[in-house]
Amino acid sequence: MCTTCVCTWSQSHSALSCYCYSCSRSLLQKYICICLTYLFQLSLCCDLMIVSALAPQWVMPEKMEKQLHAVPASRTVKFRCQATGNPPPSLRWYKNGKEFRKDQRIGGFKFREHMLIMESVVPSDRGNYTCVVENVHGSLKHTFLLDVIERSPHRPILQAGLPANQTAVVGTNVEFVCKVFSDPQPHIQWFKHITVNGSKQGADGHPFVMVLKAAGLNTTEKEMEVLTLKNVSLDDAGEYTCLAENSIGVSYHSAWLTVVDGIGAFKLLKAQKLSRRLMQVSARLVTAWTSKGTVV
Repeated sequence: MCTTCVCTWSQSHSALSCYCYSCSRSLLQKYICICLTYLFQLSLCCDLMIVSALAPQWVMPEKMEKQLHAVPASRTVKFRCQATGNPPPSLRWYKNGKEFRKDQRIGGFKFREHMLIMESVVPSDRGNYTCVVENVHGSLKHTFLLDVIERSPHRPILQAGLPANQTAVVGTNVEFVCKVFSDPQPHIQWFKHITVNGSKQGADGHPFVMVLKAAGLNTTEKEMEVLTLKNVSLDDAGEYTCLAENSIGVSYHSAWLTVVDGIGAFKLLKAQKLSRRLMQVSARLVTAWTSKGTVV
């Protein structure tokens, strides 16, 4: 479907005036204009983009739900406020209700692709950061609460009980998890303890280990907190260690992996069922004794 336009040329004003009957099937329409003048007649085809007025809208509204951002001192903080609209909305930043200017912060800040970037944050950067996007049809705003945590010099802290001992059946996958809390940035490694010439330790008293996982250029701290062993065999049984190191010191936790074959898996399952059965019986006995007025 096309729109027919009648165009007339004004010799006195040197201008072309077109009167079109528009159709609204699509934002992009093919317009065929028949231009009439007193000297000639021609056909003119053009693509016109019909864009309706649009108030600002968040590009990723689900990411605008987070408000509190707690980061260690000296880290880089990025606040993103990306919105669309027609006409394109403007973006302004405020700190604690006042317009945020570069001279208000030592080291200033940067604007990049709808982002406010502050490098090497310090405790004085704490506060409420509000972005306001607006055009003639409306406005949006979002406030980020920044809390800068002062650094405390200590070696990495590993969550108690992790990694945990595990028992797995041959051919299955195993995951060891190691939660690390550290400031400054930790370096995490995973080892498996091995035996060399019948000995588990070297002359220096340190255990013989094989490095299974170490941080690379593109690995994140979260990725390093998990060690995955796929399709385990009986040879994978043994002791595994998560070691975290920072500029202050070293911390590590170890766990054991027990791998069982088909017969062992049957015995393990039978033992687990028996254990659950005993727990159920024990719970019923406690309930029965309690109902008779006897507390055990």
